Amino acid sequence: MSLRLPPPPSAYDSSYESQRNRLIELFSNNVYEKGRDVGIYAPAKLIYEEYYGEFTKTNSQIPAVVNTAYALTFTNTEISQGVSLGSPASRIVIANAGIYDFSVSVQITSTNSSQKSIWVWLRKNGADVPNSARIASSNLNNGYIVTAFSDVISAAANDYFEIMFATDHLNVAIAPVAATAFAPAAPAVSLAVIEIDQL
Repeated sequence: MSLRLPPPPSAYDSSYESQRNRLIELFSNNVYEKGRDVGIYAPAKLIYEEYYGEFTKTNSQIPAVVNTAYALTFTNTEISQGVSLGSPASRIVIANAGIYDFSVSVQITSTNSSQKSIWVWLRKNGADVPNSARIASSNLNNGYIVTAFSDVISAAANDYFEIMFATDHLNVAIAPVAATAFAPAAPAVSLAVIEIDQL
């Protein structure tokens, strides 16, 4: 048996809180077994305490040396609760322990037609996250490609994460595109971090 709670309002509402608590109480009286946690309180808590953040980079970043790891820095916090931009601005800090989904999008350009590759991956507390790298290759001249990926990672309170990149060619840039008359701006990097479970 499972409990389906009504969707939460956009702002705190005491009547909704009372209704939700009453539903949980009624449900737990019917299914609770002594010594066994039926697991309904954590989902109810997540309605109000899910943590998330979205961060963008609206300037360019180029490598100084080939085959060398660099941390991508962010310029904007679009929205945030319990996930924040740290110092330096490459660090995304997780305030609360949990399982988090990291969705990364990196926009790449170059100004010649030579074949080139770029690696993008995650670091956690300064150490590379195993099996997190993605590789994109291109010979576009003044074109754009996007490499995007999603990883699910556990985090302790105050862990920090970075998006790293490296290239095998210096004529590569992580670059934004300005808004046009028909489309909004395209950030150089976009990162969404969403808690999907508690630890």
